Amino acid sequence: MIPTFRKAPSGFPMKRRAQVSILLASTFAVAQIHAQQVCPSGNRLVAPDNRYSVDVDGVVRDSQTRLFWKQCSEGQSGPGCAGTAAVLNWQMALTAASISSFAGFSDWRLPNRNELLSLMESGCFDPAINQTRFPNTSMLPIWSSTSYVGSASDAWAWAMDIRTGALFGDAKNTPFNVRLVRGGD
Repeated sequence: MIPTFRKAPSGFPMKRRAQVSILLASTFAVAQIHAQQVCPSGNRLVAPDNRYSVDVDGVVRDSQTRLFWKQCSEGQSGPGCAGTAAVLNWQMALTAASISSFAGFSDWRLPNRNELLSLMESGCFDPAINQTRFPNTSMLPIWSSTSYVGSASDAWAWAMDIRTGALFGDAKNTPFNVRLVRGGD
């Protein structure tokens, strides 16, 4: 069974898995793409700036979920998340999380699919994330720690299409971006 994307925001074309694979392959060959975020007027923002606070170390606190997020994707750094986000397969993403000591914390991990979905800004797309608090976000999907049980084996996991905010399952050997989280207080 090959999962498909859920319904994208109005005016955004649906993607098929094959089209995404072509996009990913061409993106890796050249550079990661960044789009101009679209937030149609009248759309209610569910992840506004005031929901988050950012400390000087680049850790974002979500007042709604009480989770702490690394502001930049793995591979990026600094206040504007400079650089190119790392593309890692699922196992490499789990390893990167387990060895991270960013901002002096050693309990960073890959978010589960529900935690990852909590970052989705459904009022916007390209990307469907708060760009003020999570700047320079790549358009590549982001891994979750949750295995995809709809696959014939344990070879798939859930990821989020950052362009639309939709969750989908993909092979764990596919290289995607990684954004780390740690538990709330």
